[in-house]
Parts: sequence; structure tokens; C-alpha cells
Amino acid sequence: MITVLSNQSLLDIAIQEDGNVLAAFEWALANGISITEELVPGQKLIVPSSVNRDNDIAQYFKSKTAKCIKCRFDGDLLRWRKLRAA
Repeated sequence: MITVLSNQSLLDIAIQEDGNVLAAFEWALANGISITEELVPGQKLIVPSSVNRDNDIAQYFKSKTAKCIKCRFDGDLLRWRKLRAA
């Protein structure tokens, strides 16, 4: 089981845990939810056995401090905008 963090989606979790966005479908099926369902921080999810696993990509995202891919993107976009405005 894993615990959902703030602002995480199934797509975030699938990429972080399995390195492949297609794994989101496996996560949804294993947990009886839609891939677009809004997750609640603290929610527990069953970890499915994925046939769509890419270990290199999963390790890359697991090594990052921000566990929400959208959060990282938003942070990068904000930094880019500040640099561009300077």
C-alpha cells in the first residue's frame, strides 16, 4: 500500500511507482476508482503488479523531492517566467 500525498493524481503515482503513465489504468482497476478521480491526501492505495513498468523512469521520479509531477511542472514554469521577466 502507498499513501497519497497532497495534489497527487493516479498519473503522478503511476509514473513515480511504475515509470509509465499506462500503469494508471492498473492502479485504477486495483483500487476500484477512475483514473480521473480526485485523490485525497492520506488515502491508501493498493499497489498493483504492473506489466507496464519502466524501472529507469520510476527511479528517476522517485529520486525527486517533489512527489507530485504537476507540482514540479508548476515550480519549473514559475522559475521560467521569473527568468523571462528579468
